[in-house]
Amino acid sequence: LISMVRVLWAYHSENKDDKILNTKDFDKIKNILIGIHKLGYDVSFNIGRIDKMSINQLNKLIEFINTTPIQIFYIADTYGHLDTNLSKKYLEIIKENLRQDIRLGYHAHNNLNNATVKTLLSLDHGVSIIDGTDAIDSTLFTTVGRAYKPAIAGNGGRKRGWPRKP
Repeated sequence: LISMVRVLWAYHSENKDDKILNTKDFDKIKNILIGIHKLGYDVSFNIGRIDKMSINQLNKLIEFINTTPIQIFYIADTYGHLDTNLSKKYLEIIKENLRQDIRLGYHAHNNLNNATVKTLLSLDHGVSIIDGTDAIDSTLFTTVGRAYKPAIAGNGGRKRGWPRKP
């Protein structure tokens, strides 16, 4: 049963210039989000390539997001280039300005071998949903263990609702 649809907006620059946020897409994106919401699904909006956004662009994006019917705002470190300082700064800005009823998700990539650290940092800054490409890394269990109390591995862990909240 599908209950949530996540919409990705990865190429948010105008004319391939990352210095210019393509606000021309806002109306089209909003219509898509509203349409999915009207069909009865929870809606997650995923911003990809967040490392390419300036603070000003991020603030404009949050203003836009606050006018949409989404339940979850998901940020993706698409290229794995975010360092912990920039991750922390972005998360603080988002947490301070995002509409209170919108949950925050974080998708880390492990290109710099810091996905677990960034994911743990995200949990300390208001993120309640995590996933990432460090899933092949055994340190994922550290991340999941911090966020949830997982079922015992083996013998149908996922079938029993893994990961489950404590």
